[in-house]
Amino acid sequence: MRRPVAHVARLAVAALALAAAAVGHPVAASSGASLSIEPANVQVGRGSSFQVQLVTDAPTLTSGVQFSVDFDPGVLQITAVTPGPAYADAPVLLPSDVTADIKAANQSGHLGRVAAALYPPSAVPAGKAYAFVLRFRAAGCGETDLRLPTGGAFNAQVISGETAVYGTEVRVDSTSSAHVVTCVGADQVTSGVAVQDTNGSSPSGGGLPLTLLGAACVVALGLIAIAVWQASRRRARAGRSQLDEYVD
Repeated sequence: MRRPVAHVARLAVAALALAAAAVGHPVAASSGASLSIEPANVQVGRGSSFQVQLVTDAPTLTSGVQFSVDFDPGVLQITAVTPGPAYADAPVLLPSDVTADIKAANQSGHLGRVAAALYPPSAVPAGKAYAFVLRFRAAGCGETDLRLPTGGAFNAQVISGETAVYGTEVRVDSTSSAHVVTCVGADQVTSGVAVQDTNGSSPSGGGLPLTLLGAACVVALGLIAIAVWQASRRRARAGRSQLDEYVD
């Protein structure tokens, strides 16, 4: 009966150790990852709604992604951001209040710090993965790019899912934007060539982004608390059983 609790506790301690290691001893980043928005070209009528997907492509197993997106709020308004198939069951999703962030983004044209992460040993297979679904509404007439900014602590990051370097950075070498045209005669979605933004430098700081680290620690501590609570309940039940035998 002790094995499940011990297993949960080990996972919790491993999560905390992972977070501490990422902060104190970052591992040199691997490279070769890319982020893109698909489809690359969208044409919609005024007032129409549509969705695009944030796609990661990495040469190794991955366990997390973080991105920001820029757009013209006079042309488009974000209506929803949800995890894609690759992170549908992710225990860490940021921001915690996506509704408030979407409201702010529809004023500024910048939605930042959107992230998802897994815990060991879970990982997303190497290659292309659909990480997030972004839904928009055509609010005005015009054209705009859906651009993925790079650099900094919260833009265009991919996290490794390889066992030996789990939680460290996989450098994003390039991003691809999408182009949206509104107020056309008929809605049309195509997959033409997107704009390429080459980013040869690594985002500042190695390992997990600080926002993901904070979430990792909270979940890990929660797992430890659950394990302790379950163990205390079993001890209490065992004590009652012994007392009943003594009374009998």
